[in-house]
Amino acid sequence: NKENHHQALKRCSEGIGTIVTQEGISTRNHNKEQIHVIDTNLTECEKRVCQTVSQSQGLVEDKIREEANETRKHSEGLHSDLIEENRRLTEKVMKMETDINEVKTILIGMTGNQKIQLEMNCEQMEKLVTTRGEM
Repeated sequence: NKENHHQALKRCSEGIGTIVTQEGISTRNHNKEQIHVIDTNLTECEKRVCQTVSQSQGLVEDKIREEANETRKHSEGLHSDLIEENRRLTEKVMKMETDINEVKTILIGMTGNQKIQLEMNCEQMEKLVTTRGEM
């Protein structure tokens, strides 16, 4: 009886060992499968992320080019406006210089007339003084 009991325990122990070993193998295989699935999912996610980043980068580059073109066009417009304003102001300054030269000419002419009139007055005064003195 004791012997039978010992044999039953031994078979039970071996059965448990076999079950544990099989379960361990099954668990390892399951873990390997899960790791493979996780790796596959990660790889797919990485690919999608890379595609999204590439597409986004293209969109950002396009937007930057667009903004650069708009800025260049605006700068060219401002440059044209500045050239026109500079031309207009140069024209005004030239007109003012012409006007100033005309005024200078007029003033010089007037000053010359005043000198002549002053000299004539001096001569007339001398004549008056001498004619009165003779009286």
